[in-house]
Amino acid sequence: LAGQNFRARLFTRLIAPFERAFYQQRRAGQLIAISEVVRREVTAEYGWKRPCSVIHHGTDVERFRPATDAAERRALRRELGWPDEAWTWLF
Repeated sequence: LAGQNFRARLFTRLIAPFERAFYQQRRAGQLIAISEVVRREVTAEYGWKRPCSVIHHGTDVERFRPATDAAERRALRRELGWPDEAWTWLF
């Protein structure tokens, strides 16, 4: 713990025991992780020994993609009622 910053020490001492207890509940029958990395971490760090599935986040890449050309951008702006010269920021 000596080489860790304050936040890491705080996490190790206060939060990790609660997480460990959470993952060791008897009534929890299965874990669903968002990645193989998370699955491995929970198994290694918290001793999870029951079934675990990995379900990756998904995005429809056909629907959620950048406009490919200026004509498509103009059409999208018209559809949304935004003027061509207006700045657009999307988060």
